[in-house]
Amino acid sequence: MNAYHKLKLNKYTLFLCRTGLSLFTSYAFSDDQTLSTLSFTATEDLGSAEQGYKTNQVSQVGPWQGRKLQDLPYSLQVYSQDLIQNLQSTSSTDEIYRINPTMQFSAPQYANDQPVVFLRGFRVANSFRDGLAGDQYGHGTTMEDTEKVEFFNGLSGFLYGPANVGGMMNFISKRSTVEPLNEITLGSTGGKNWYVAGDFSGKFDQAQKFGYRLNAMKQDGETQIKNQSIDKKFISLALDWQPTDQLTLQLDAMYRDFNIDGKSADWDFSGKNINRISAKELKNDISWSQDWTNSEYKTERYGAHLNWQATDQLTFRMNYLESQSDRATQLATNKVNADDTYSQIVPRIYAANMNRRTSQQFDKRSSSYIDYQFNTAAIAHKLTFGYQTANTTQKRFKKDAKDIVYNNLDISSPSYFPKPIGESLDRGEFKSSADSKSESWLLGDDITFNDQWSALIGGAYIKIKNKLKDTEQSAFTPNISVIYKPQDNITTYVTYIESLENGGIAPDTSGSHIVVNAGQQFDPLKSKQIELGLKYDFNDQLALNTAIFKIDKALEYSQNIDDRNAIYVQDGRQVHQGIEFTATGKLTDRFSIVGGYTYLDPKIKQQKNKPELEGKRPPVVAKEMLKIYGEYALPQIENLAINAGLIYTGKSFADKENTDVLPAYTLFNIGARYQTQFKDVPITLRANLNNVFNKHYWSNDLNLGEPRTLLFSSSFKF
Repeated sequence: MNAYHKLKLNKYTLFLCRTGLSLFTSYAFSDDQTLSTLSFTATEDLGSAEQGYKTNQVSQVGPWQGRKLQDLPYSLQVYSQDLIQNLQSTSSTDEIYRINPTMQFSAPQYANDQPVVFLRGFRVANSFRDGLAGDQYGHGTTMEDTEKVEFFNGLSGFLYGPANVGGMMNFISKRSTVEPLNEITLGSTGGKNWYVAGDFSGKFDQAQKFGYRLNAMKQDGETQIKNQSIDKKFISLALDWQPTDQLTLQLDAMYRDFNIDGKSADWDFSGKNINRISAKELKNDISWSQDWTNSEYKTERYGAHLNWQATDQLTFRMNYLESQSDRATQLATNKVNADDTYSQIVPRIYAANMNRRTSQQFDKRSSSYIDYQFNTAAIAHKLTFGYQTANTTQKRFKKDAKDIVYNNLDISSPSYFPKPIGESLDRGEFKSSADSKSESWLLGDDITFNDQWSALIGGAYIKIKNKLKDTEQSAFTPNISVIYKPQDNITTYVTYIESLENGGIAPDTSGSHIVVNAGQQFDPLKSKQIELGLKYDFNDQLALNTAIFKIDKALEYSQNIDDRNAIYVQDGRQVHQGIEFTATGKLTDRFSIVGGYTYLDPKIKQQKNKPELEGKRPPVVAKEMLKIYGEYALPQIENLAINAGLIYTGKSFADKENTDVLPAYTLFNIGARYQTQFKDVPITLRANLNNVFNKHYWSNDLNLGEPRTLLFSSSFKF
């Protein structure tokens, strides 16, 4: 609700609106003279649907704070709450990942509570929450309590400490609102999988110093995939306290329990003389698994934040995040045989009442910054000193339950079997399989020379300790950015940045192969990147961004030893170079667009273990992506908007040798949104149909793409 304050200045009247700014001026002449009213209106920069989802606001980028999105020398996209809601991505990350033109969306979150995505051709696993890294694999990533998502493309070593080389996703938590908010949403994520969600916010006191934000969701039922169901429970609470105008304190807590029965099976074509089946030959609306297979993920997360502007020049910022994830996974794999049959391997068949837990992870992250602003002659500085630390521990049982294999199954249709009963097993001790600590001491200077020239210069000393091996590795990672603005709405930049990241942890399986060194944590990896960028804000309505980059990173992969076993190794380098183009905003008063194009040239180099891989393309990395989401507000019907999307993902390879081709595919989506009111209750109805033509495709080396899926919801505010 808009709150206006009226200020009388003689014969002029000024209205100030909290959610925007409107200036109305009038002058009274003599009785026979009049001057028509002049008005000017500007809306606040929130990325609303009315603004074409364009925003110039960003929370903070590592130690840097205060710059607009336009003036940051990095490739960044910000997806606002309006866009999240209208895409119906409030219960999972899938819909926002799906339309991001710089992101290759490989597997949905519901598949294993672990969305699989690539940025700049590198897999990005963990997500960030309010600037701090979360679960290592992305388990427990939540949209229900997310205000907006900030996508950062490329290296971020100086900015965030050890992190994914391809980029990161920073989920910004919802905070308390000034005006009371009470919103209930009823909807379906596809099939018969229904949910009810609540979002409640406001202030406890009249002075509006102490506020709250409560979000809750219950989801249950069969998905658009037959013999697959999801049951989720979620609740979060955020508390804000601003005792003075200079001091803000925030606390967060979240609990999430995610259960999936009948997770879609992985497909394995790695046997000798086995060719990949065309996706058209396999039904894409069934799980190809057993409905009694079950995976459960329980996540708790706690956060705290402090911001204190001690003086006009001095600011203190502190952040803390702690999370715990318990996982019990059971994922079927279908291994295709030469006689056009397949064998289904279902791991971890447990005895009744046996502890099914497969792993547990603990994460503790924190960051502290001191900002000091000063001038040297005509040059302005914002000096930032920071300290970042992260502790990650993963635990596993020494032994696991037995696997069961169903042989000679007909590939024309799935086969179903009763749930077997496993034997009791002494699984040994539940002990650490990975345990690491990283620390980063950084110093950065945000320098403004004049209205056209500025720079961000900094360096971080990063140290990573592997507690299990009792080894330690350290490196200095610089960040050098030079920014030139030939005019206010054009920004050009060049950035050089390096990164040190944790080495990978060997997975349990690779397709149908058992990884013999599962759980082994590898040594840290050092990478470097150079990037050239151009940002153009067209008429304050459309943001156009281009980035050219080159990344050099160490390579990790699973290598098959025989027909049943594989080993996870570090060997060689990956060199990815490419260009990204994105557009966000309004093309006309009624037509908005979010989209872009990415071209990649990724190659494997410096191979010692397998020289035949030299010059090959890394697996499951597409060279091209084109994604366009368009939205049009119909002039004939007030409050009705329609949308359509195109998603093109180029050809990639399922194997390192580049012999198993994953064909390119194009998907089309459509949708509509209608806003109305019933007895003073605002109602928003949304419907989105993904994969309109039910395209059958391989989304990665293991999984079929999603079938045609209808999402719809009704939101009520009161």
